[in-house]
Amino acid sequence: MGKKHKREIATITSHRPAVPQPTKSNQPKKIIPSSSISKTWIRIILVVLVLVMYGNTVNYEFTIDDNIFYLKHSSVQKGVSGIPETFAYGSLEKYNGMTGIQPYRPITLSAFAIQKQAFNNDAAKAHLVNLFLYTMIVLVLFNLLLKLFPKIHPVICGIMTLLFAAHPVHTEVVASVKSQDELLAALFSLLALSYAVTFIKTEKYRTKYVALSIAFYCLALFSKEGAFAMIVIFPLLFWLLLSQPIKKSLLYSLPYLGAALLFLFCRYLVLNGQVQNYQNTILENILFGAKGFAEITATKMEILFYYIRLFFVPYPLSWDYSYNQVPLTDWSSITPWFSLVCYAGLLVFALLKIKKLPIISFGILFFLIMLAPTTNLFFLGGSTVSERFLFLPSLGLIIGLVYGLTILLKLNPTSFTGEGKNTFNFIMGAIILIFSVLTMSRSSDWKSNLSIYSSGVDNAPKSSRTHLALGNEYLKLANAETNRQLKSRYFADALKYSKASVEILPSNRDALFNTGLAYAGMGDRANAKVSYWNTIKYYPDHRGALNNLGTDYFEEKKYDSAYFYFKRCYDIDSSYAKSSQNLAIYYFTIGNYGQAIQFAANAIKMYRYQLVCYDVISKAYRALRNEAEAIRYQRLYSQISAEAQEMEMR
Repeated sequence: MGKKHKREIATITSHRPAVPQPTKSNQPKKIIPSSSISKTWIRIILVVLVLVMYGNTVNYEFTIDDNIFYLKHSSVQKGVSGIPETFAYGSLEKYNGMTGIQPYRPITLSAFAIQKQAFNNDAAKAHLVNLFLYTMIVLVLFNLLLKLFPKIHPVICGIMTLLFAAHPVHTEVVASVKSQDELLAALFSLLALSYAVTFIKTEKYRTKYVALSIAFYCLALFSKEGAFAMIVIFPLLFWLLLSQPIKKSLLYSLPYLGAALLFLFCRYLVLNGQVQNYQNTILENILFGAKGFAEITATKMEILFYYIRLFFVPYPLSWDYSYNQVPLTDWSSITPWFSLVCYAGLLVFALLKIKKLPIISFGILFFLIMLAPTTNLFFLGGSTVSERFLFLPSLGLIIGLVYGLTILLKLNPTSFTGEGKNTFNFIMGAIILIFSVLTMSRSSDWKSNLSIYSSGVDNAPKSSRTHLALGNEYLKLANAETNRQLKSRYFADALKYSKASVEILPSNRDALFNTGLAYAGMGDRANAKVSYWNTIKYYPDHRGALNNLGTDYFEEKKYDSAYFYFKRCYDIDSSYAKSSQNLAIYYFTIGNYGQAIQFAANAIKMYRYQLVCYDVISKAYRALRNEAEAIRYQRLYSQISAEAQEMEMR
């Protein structure tokens, strides 16, 4: 029996049905979590939204401050070979010769130098770079929020990012090429935060993530100084959102402090010892005209109110909010008090709810910390109010408000479920839609200088600078126009807005002078002279006004008066080529050929394309019976004239 039993068992064992091997047709399909699908769709929506809102900017021109950091910056215009200079000088020194306190943004200037090398000042390509950077910012931001808030549903993180991407107050940063400094600083700051989060949450490759985070923070600092405030954000993030002990949070933040100190040291080496040769005025920042503690503090709170207003009601928007759009005020006005209550309330709420509502507290503190350096709170800057200063700080309020709304509507942030889900979706959808429409409308204002300056006058009608800029643009159009009817109309528009600028600020230097230029262009020499006199009444050393007064008297054959103003202009600044040229013409006219040759030659040394001077020298030598020199300078006149025409054609 035992043997038979064994055989049966063996038989049964040997004839067990074979387990079928999986084939391609019957292999179980890999299940992709719904959260992964939603993340992918959110990323697609983000990219599409950015392209819809800002895709048309690639057709826009260079505008406003693009000259400062790009088109007329001598280091940038050298291309890649100019990059070392961007680190060796203040960021404005190679534009207008400014020394002393000024921006130090070598990474931004280097980026522009690379673009100059690659695209040769092509506006479309420059705007395309901005579009790419903004797209990267919103994608990096979405990934950062997913890392920071793993227990929050991806759709909520996506809504935070969509709200940031669509906010109209960001339009200036995306549509203005100069604002690549803001874009680069924001992108590198977000990448630094992202790798910092990975470093805390990951055991492997921690050194690599720390190094990457610090490297990106250095790039942010050298792109724009505002990133310095991030030094406070790192320990706050480690402690409040990543649940690290306070001591560890501070310890982890030390390398970032080192990077910030490195930036300050480099900036000190470049700028220290330079004499300040430029002073901001009340025209740029209203606070330079504030007097007394009450007026200074109340006006600062009024300025801070504008940022709250621009965040919640981003309409209408302007490229400028200077004198007298935001006027000086005192504590008898309600606005400073309302602003004080708002900011104090935000700070107190954030501190009181820091343990119970850490995400909202972090958002509020992020907003306050990142906004503080640029709002004239601790030191005066070059602007009263500027929309671009809200770019990264607005992220904090967006995080706090979106998450706060989920709590208010009793949503489960993890599963994104609850009775208030439809209400939440409606509110957020409506805001994002309204913001997107406003952004597209605002973006169209940035097509050209004429369109952005025109919108500035409409949206900030009390600003002397908006009227000045539009008047100046019409002067440029008038000088370039060949159609006499259009030319006359442009001069009339230039006069209109220049006079409006003077009415707002009677001491506006450029507006006073431009009023004279507009009158002169219209053939009204008498009123032009009155405007030039008004200019030198406020600014006795104004070269242009002195020179033009001399020219007017010369054309009236009042040579003594002409000489008075030409000589005064020359004595103020002997390096001003036009003053030497006009003195040369004056001396030639009265028959003093030796002095005519001397001053004309002096003008040519300063600027070789002073064509009139070659003609003056040639005629002066002919009058002195030196035919050889007369012919030589006549040939030089033809040669230099051809060079100048060739340069214009380029």
